[in-house]
Amino acid sequence: MAWLNSLLKKPESTPEIEEHVEDTGPLAPGGPLLAILVPDTGGISSFRLRPFESSDSAIEHVTTLFPQIRRGVHAFWGLHNAPVNPDDLKIEALVMIRAEENSDLVYIVSFLDLESAYSFT
Repeated sequence: MAWLNSLLKKPESTPEIEEHVEDTGPLAPGGPLLAILVPDTGGISSFRLRPFESSDSAIEHVTTLFPQIRRGVHAFWGLHNAPVNPDDLKIEALVMIRAEENSDLVYIVSFLDLESAYSFT
């Protein structure tokens, strides 16, 4: 996520975003989804879910957004199970609720652990 934070902090006149970003390349089939949540006008927890095949395509999309919108963008790799992490690393479980079937509009509910997220769903 550091690549996205560095992108969002860059002034508008700086075009050399790619030299600071290392592309992860295409994602492996069946691997975690690289996704961007773009704020929507529906409220503080309302986002448009945009999946991407590589970090290059995600960066390209984010750079086309207005600066006011870019400030609220979140990037993540979606996992269905808890990652293997050292004990000192904090994780967050997100539940995304689609507005309608096959819609890219999602509402986000955040949890401090997977047990709470599973309980909610």
